[in-house]
Amino acid sequence: MMIDRTEMERAISTLSQKLAALPRLTREVFKFLVERRDERTAGFSDDFRISDPKLRRIYRGDDLDGDLALLSEAGLVSLNEPENHGEAYYWRIHFPGSGYSFHLTFIEYVADIRLDLRKPLVTLDFSDF
Repeated sequence: MMIDRTEMERAISTLSQKLAALPRLTREVFKFLVERRDERTAGFSDDFRISDPKLRRIYRGDDLDGDLALLSEAGLVSLNEPENHGEAYYWRIHFPGSGYSFHLTFIEYVADIRLDLRKPLVTLDFSDF
């Protein structure tokens, strides 16, 4: 389903509000998760995700568990059990408007205009949208 302008504005507003309630370092972690997400999507869903072992291997910050707890509380990530035996637990990244694939449109647009994700996701400047 294609996202229309009203839904896009609502998703951006919701994302901005959720991120604004978080500490800057936690917003940096969210940006990191989005940038380093796994290419393979989760089963029947096209949500972004990152495996927990991969995340713990590549993240170099101080309090990953604290940041993940805050992001989870904000409804921006959730820890999920493996879908198949032998696979790792993974973090699903939740963007508002996922029913309209806002997250895919968002990332495609960011890539098209070569925008650093830090601008919208950390400094909360969505003026390019």
